[in-house]
Amino acid sequence: QPNDASVYSSLGLIQRRQGRWAESLENLRRAIELDPANVGYLRNLIASLIHGRRWDDLRAAHERLIAIAPDKLRERMDAASDEYSATGSTAAEDRLLAELTPAQRETPVALYYRKGWALHHRDYVEFKRLDRLQPAFPDEELPVLSAVIAGGVYQVTNDPGLQARIAGQLAEIRAQVQREPANTQAWSLLASLEGLAGNKDDARRLAQHTVELMPESRDALDGPIYRFVDAAVAAMVGDKDRALAGIAHVLSVPAPFSVADLRASPACASLRGDPRFEALLADPKNNAPLF
Repeated sequence: QPNDASVYSSLGLIQRRQGRWAESLENLRRAIELDPANVGYLRNLIASLIHGRRWDDLRAAHERLIAIAPDKLRERMDAASDEYSATGSTAAEDRLLAELTPAQRETPVALYYRKGWALHHRDYVEFKRLDRLQPAFPDEELPVLSAVIAGGVYQVTNDPGLQARIAGQLAEIRAQVQREPANTQAWSLLASLEGLAGNKDDARRLAQHTVELMPESRDALDGPIYRFVDAAVAAMVGDKDRALAGIAHVLSVPAPFSVADLRASPACASLRGDPRFEALLADPKNNAPLF
């Protein structure tokens, strides 16, 4: 079936988990050639381009998606956020927010993305205000991930509301890992939440278990994400050497973390000012394309 777009898309998704990124990219693009109006195919391509830091290709893919997407606001905000990842500049986000009508600015989608804008500006007061209005992305499958990000902000600002912000998600994810002991994502989220809850030994153990459960050799797409969580937990518990080694690694392989993202991330707040961390962020090769 040489003209079946789903075949090329599926093959591309398999290949990127195998670490065959260049081959994967070719097949993901072929799927779009055969089915150019398929939003899902374009989003898969965009995810690969982010992992590979192929910023110029990413901009072109976003333009194409915005032209056909039914929810153009979400896609425009994604594009502006990814421009921050590429350049470290909030100019695209600033322009987009200035263009929105007052009603658009208060939609659930816009409120969620405005939290990202606040993070990029390190405006933690505004982030927390918006978080109270929109705790998670609308219809988010895993609101616990939003709780982890918000918890990091609460922790950085020594906010006494931290435990209340994560309590519900912590109980939920503890129950989930009991039900689903092979769910690597659940273990990873639990590691982050236990760290935010102050359970440092448990957080460290869980983060390391996650890396062992799903190493990059088994999954080149998600493996580096779990390695980053291990690094973030290490930073949280004061093990800077392990944290920096992990961050150096995820910058050397396809992963959804740019130097701009790391600079803004609350998970890396304890590393700011460390010459080794600053050197990683300043090295041009760590923002260059990987494949």
